[in-house]
Amino acid sequence: MKIETPKFSIIVPVYNVEKYLRKCIESLLRQGIGNVEILLVNDGSTDSSSEICQEYVDKYSNIKLLHQDNQGVCAARNNGIVHATGEWIVLVDADDYLLDNGLKAAFEAVCSPDSFDVIQYGSSYDFWPKRKLSSELVFKGSGHEYILKYGFVSFCWLCFYRREFLRTNGIRFHDHYIVGEDQLFVANVFLHNPRIAAVSTDLYRYVVHDDSATTKRDISHTRRCVDDYLLSYHDICMLAEELTVDNKVRTSVYKALNGKKCLVTVGCCQPNMTIICFVKFQKELDNTGFIR
Repeated sequence: MKIETPKFSIIVPVYNVEKYLRKCIESLLRQGIGNVEILLVNDGSTDSSSEICQEYVDKYSNIKLLHQDNQGVCAARNNGIVHATGEWIVLVDADDYLLDNGLKAAFEAVCSPDSFDVIQYGSSYDFWPKRKLSSELVFKGSGHEYILKYGFVSFCWLCFYRREFLRTNGIRFHDHYIVGEDQLFVANVFLHNPRIAAVSTDLYRYVVHDDSATTKRDISHTRRCVDDYLLSYHDICMLAEELTVDNKVRTSVYKALNGKKCLVTVGCCQPNMTIICFVKFQKELDNTGFIR
């Protein structure tokens, strides 16, 4: 008997998220698409996250659990990508969730999804007012055309990725970042010039809490966040030089990064930081030489 290839592989890195994990997994089971595999990658959790994952594995045949020593979210995502068998890769953080039937709505909004390598969709913060789920095609074209028009997407969980496209181009997450890895991954995808469709479907819900990597109040952690953002910006610029001969595309990449630098500073700098630290970090962003 031939085993049907899953349409989607949903990859969820799991690390000490017992408070949020059930809501995330339950949302993935309500996407209106039957042929889906869910890969839960336990990244050395020390709370009850692993046991919660196992409960769902025992109950649902399409849920698989992978274990690894604690290596970080990038290594967990890469592990999931290696073991995925679906046509499309979907990345979801374990403390976030998807709206009911969101994947189905986004996928069906694209008339011929097999003609594309990336499908981009929308997201909202969990605390924002809920809106009715609707879908329409708002862009189709190449990755470079998308960059020229919009810049690039900052978060890896805002797209479906054709697994074969990632494999053919050797695209993986860099595992030495604690933040900034998302935009480097997505920039790498878009600079490889995939066929992209963007839909208005607002299906992803981002949950803000004190345990997330970008909301910790520790000054040394903040220092590391800023350093990682700077390094990821540098890597993106190097990718633009390597993969693009069109100066307009390169310029659009630089402008997109320049537009993000204030958001990075505000997002990383916390209330317990001094004005001197805030100004210092802003200056470092200004003085990198590759963001002007």
